Amino acid sequence: MLEARLSSFLREGQRLQVSAAAVGAVALAVVLLLLPNWLSGYWLRITTSVLMFATLAQAWNIITGFTGYPAFGNTAFFGVGAYALAILVTKAGLGIPAAIVLAGLAAAAFCAVIGLPILRLQGHYFAIATLALSLFVREAAANLGWLTNGAIGIVLPTLASGSPEEITRPYYYLMLLVLVACCACTWWVSVSRFGYGLRSIKADEDAAACFGINTTLSKLVAWVLSAFFTGLAGAVWALWITFIDPQSAFNLAIAVKFSVMALLGGLGTVAGPVLGALLVEVLTQAIWGAFYAVHLAVLGLAIMLIVLLMPGGLMQLLRDRLATAKRLLATPSAKESWR
Repeated sequence: MLEARLSSFLREGQRLQVSAAAVGAVALAVVLLLLPNWLSGYWLRITTSVLMFATLAQAWNIITGFTGYPAFGNTAFFGVGAYALAILVTKAGLGIPAAIVLAGLAAAAFCAVIGLPILRLQGHYFAIATLALSLFVREAAANLGWLTNGAIGIVLPTLASGSPEEITRPYYYLMLLVLVACCACTWWVSVSRFGYGLRSIKADEDAAACFGINTTLSKLVAWVLSAFFTGLAGAVWALWITFIDPQSAFNLAIAVKFSVMALLGGLGTVAGPVLGALLVEVLTQAIWGAFYAVHLAVLGLAIMLIVLLMPGGLMQLLRDRLATAKRLLATPSAKESWR
């Protein structure tokens, strides 16, 4: 009788968790849609930046978090997406919506072409190759002046005019749309058979191949998905900034930042990269205001401490706390309280 009551209590708790998650998701959607009406121009730009880096961290999570391949050169796809949109809009005269989608597809196609040879590498060899790829594409953009305008860069039209809030608002919603799509794709990966295959590759690639998983194709599809959303973010970023050049579009500092965000939030999870992006941006703003002269050093120290104290990221910490709470509910003292 006692065990039945306790089991019923736990099932009811699970149903409440699902209901709370659904209500929380709806509430969060409403808040995000209305948020631009409450923020100043400065904070709206900060929030848009959080959305962009959350998208980049989430896209990187698909290839690195689930597959275990550290693609530190994903800025190549960010820059390809930015340049593809700039060329389609300024030289081909294409509309903005179509140009954004095609920019993402261009980054995905580029990844599909170069992915097959690079994905035959593993570990630090793969990481170095992706970094070299980013540098190669940056130099190519700088030297293909007939297409990219070289170091001169490309100026893009603005989507809106008026106050800072009115100017930034369209880019906020575009970034939000890309982030939602990227999170939905990551969620599908996390629950699908394809995602389980990626996890098996991360655990033991040779064993996964022995069990019939096409490891090369799985890795390539994961990287192409990552490149697609990275390219979309790069396209919206190019519209937002209104000017791109090789140094800004293929900036390796962007890769460092979104990699840290994903690691802090928790690799291989859906919410982790988003939480990591929010945490790093909040820390950046707080530390920048309090330690202006040495804010980068203080920020680096803070991130190091967080990594040391939470090696599995925020999501792992939350899972551990939840597991501890469930164990406490299942202890004899908890059972006694239900007699």
